Amino acid sequence: MSEEESWRSEAAYDYIDQLTTSDLAWEFLRRNPDYRIAFQELLSSGRLNDETATSFAEQWGCVFAADPRITALAQPIFWTPQTDPAAIILQTGPAPAEGSHLTVDDLRIHAVLQREAAQLRLDMNGVRFDLTLAGPIEDKALAAVIPLDELTPDRLTALGRFWAAAKGRPVSADPRMTPQRHQRARQMLRAIDARHAGAIYRVVAEQLFPQHKIDAASWVGDPIREITIRLARDGMKLVRGGYRTLLRRPRRDR
Repeated sequence: MSEEESWRSEAAYDYIDQLTTSDLAWEFLRRNPDYRIAFQELLSSGRLNDETATSFAEQWGCVFAADPRITALAQPIFWTPQTDPAAIILQTGPAPAEGSHLTVDDLRIHAVLQREAAQLRLDMNGVRFDLTLAGPIEDKALAAVIPLDELTPDRLTALGRFWAAAKGRPVSADPRMTPQRHQRARQMLRAIDARHAGAIYRVVAEQLFPQHKIDAASWVGDPIREITIRLARDGMKLVRGGYRTLLRRPRRDR
C-alpha cells in the first residue's frame, strides 16, 4: 500500500495510541505544508548548522529541527517551554536549611534521552517528562522556573505531576489529553491524510465509519457527512498552527 493510500488502513494509525500529548502535536505540525517546504529548503540550502537549525525550529515552537517524514516514535521532539507548558525548566536554587534536596543526578537515573547539555527526557514509572536545564546545576539544589503568563496554571499542573513522580507518588493523568480527545485526534489525522490523497468526503466517511451504512443518494443529509467534514476541517486548523493548542488544557478546564 502506497503512502497516499495508507489512510485506508485503520491499523496504519495504531501508532497514534502510543503518543504522548507532546508527540501528538508533532503529528499535526509535520503535516503542515509550509513546514515541509521550509524544512526541505533548509536541507538543500547548504546552510544547515546549529544556528540555522535552532532558528528554524523555534519559529514552529520546537527546540530542534525535526524531519516531517518521521513520527515522534522514531525521533525525539522537544518543544520550547514557551510553547509547551509541560516542558519544565530547572535551575539552581537555594539549598534547604535542613534535609536532603533533589539534584540533577537524582533525575538522570530516570533519563531515557539527553539532547546536548540542556534537554533531558525522563521516564519515571512510565510517565514521561521533558526538562530544560538552565545553566550548570550539577550537585546543586534545584528550583523550577515558572513563567508568569497565560499558561501558568498549566505549568503548575505539570510541575505537580513531575514532583509526584520524583517523590514516587501516584501521578495523575495528563489533563490536556483525555482518551476521547486522543481518539478524535487520531480520526482527524486520518481524515487529513485522506483529503491530501484526494479522497472525497463520502469515501473518507466509508473508511472512518465502516459500521455506518452510507447511501450515496442520501449522503447530503447524512449526519456522518457533517462529522467527517468537521474532522477534516478541525484537523487542518491544527495543522495550520493550532497544534499548539493541543499542548494546553482545553480552555473550559482552565
